[in-house]
Amino acid sequence: MTDILRTSDLFYNSRGLTNHSPIAIDATAVLEELRTDGDIWKQAMYQSHRMSGPGSYTLRIGTRFLESSFLLRRAQNKPDVEGSLRQLRKRRLGQQKNVIYIPPQAKANLQAPDHERFPLTEAVLEFLNSDQHQVLLLLGESGAGKSTFNKALECQLWESYKSGPIPLLIRLPTIDRPDQDMIVKQLGRLDFSDAQIKELKDHREFILICDGYNLQY
Repeated sequence: MTDILRTSDLFYNSRGLTNHSPIAIDATAVLEELRTDGDIWKQAMYQSHRMSGPGSYTLRIGTRFLESSFLLRRAQNKPDVEGSLRQLRKRRLGQQKNVIYIPPQAKANLQAPDHERFPLTEAVLEFLNSDQHQVLLLLGESGAGKSTFNKALECQLWESYKSGPIPLLIRLPTIDRPDQDMIVKQLGRLDFSDAQIKELKDHREFILICDGYNLQY
């Protein structure tokens, strides 16, 4: 069988590997496995790479070696979360597709005069793009449009999503004990598997949009 080993992310100087990206670290483990293995062909592959430097080339190797590869074992054990995230994004955008929405105006506090109103969406996006690691609390009378805004905000974040923090809208009244593993419970409600939830919690960040706070607390 034919497989491609790509080493374009590996850079060497006189002291060895200098790129510390996850790809480089995993590839280093593979190279070390080739170097220390007693198989003469694997050692020849290692020496060939050291002499030729970074590149992308086809290796004709057997299944036995692939099954022993550290890099392959890691890839096999890693659950697919990107496919499920794409499905969630498609579902959320579809739910808002035909919704007529008027972006709301807001005030910095309840005592501020009406002429100091500002576009709420722009202010929230500015907050999310800032270096502030805090909580933004949106206050308003019942029926003022807070839940509608939260849905529209999540949709807007999904529209621009490529990587990075994952927008996650959580209706607090629908979660049992949201103060305990709220993210895990919500992802479970969205049909993510236990392995996917662990992968997301361990390696990804979220933008939590918690709706119904006043109803829950």
